[in-house]
Amino acid sequence: MLPKNEEEAMKMQNLVSRGIKPIQLAVVATALIQLPSDGLAITTESKSIYSDENPIPVGVSEPSGLIYRVQIGAFGKPIPQDLFSEFNPVSGEKIPNTNITRYMAGYFNNSDAVVDARGKIRELGYNDAFVVAYCDGERIGFAEARRREEAGTCVPKGNNEIMMEVAVNTAEKLGVPLATELEVVSETDYNKAPGAVPADPIETMQGLFFTVQIGVFNRPVGPENLFNMTEINTIRLPNGQIRYSSGVFDDMTEALVRRNIALKNGVQGAFVTAYYKGKRISLSEANRILELEGRTVLQSNMTAPVQKEPIKEVVKKPTMAKMCFNFIYFIFQ
Repeated sequence: MLPKNEEEAMKMQNLVSRGIKPIQLAVVATALIQLPSDGLAITTESKSIYSDENPIPVGVSEPSGLIYRVQIGAFGKPIPQDLFSEFNPVSGEKIPNTNITRYMAGYFNNSDAVVDARGKIRELGYNDAFVVAYCDGERIGFAEARRREEAGTCVPKGNNEIMMEVAVNTAEKLGVPLATELEVVSETDYNKAPGAVPADPIETMQGLFFTVQIGVFNRPVGPENLFNMTEINTIRLPNGQIRYSSGVFDDMTEALVRRNIALKNGVQGAFVTAYYKGKRISLSEANRILELEGRTVLQSNMTAPVQKEPIKEVVKKPTMAKMCFNFIYFIFQ
């Protein structure tokens, strides 16, 4: 499920390694609409998840692509909301030009899984249960679904992607508020978090400078992690980690003094490095640029840092690709 873009994939892997979930519409929906990841949960022991307060949803849009389901009943009159207490999820579908509502259980992306589920459902007394299928919302027969799947004209998606789309569609049908207008947040606020040491993002610094690297961390850290060093700078790496350094100096001599302080404070492996236009460069390259361009390129001679454009995005109903892969902000704040 990783994005194809290498840098975005590295960021997602970093989130996973830190146990941090991205904020996205699908996450909100799946938190509110609790669904099993394998398509169908069957139990005869627990209380029904459906009730008069939480009715079986009717008229929910089917997920895109090829979907298999098990029809478990059809009724012309209202039914008790706990009638299908053994199953999660269940949804209803009105038959056009009639007063009949048919009810289906589960969502499956392959014929073997749905046939297995049908067998288990029949064992519970639903002898008339049978397999149905949908191709991009169009109801089709089981045989036709298998034919389209084999021909590649209607392709199923992964279970997780299906259930996320079901959660979003269900939430929207039930009127659960999911549209969220995000607060305007600067892209360079990644280093901010409760208890984190104040730091200047190197991404906004277009001039050349020398600094002392003091550590790389998976998340914003406090002063105790930085051995109480001062004048902290940060830069976020493509994998989401944050590189911390101390000081903004015009030359190596000044930076070496800060490095010695860092070593005395207990920063093992502290070393001098250089940045230019928001990117790390070698010390030899930094000296070469100074010789060619002169001191006008130094960060200390820049009038003000260049701020990146803030991010403001309104999330309403994104595509499934965005819901799966387009994480919006790290939960740093």
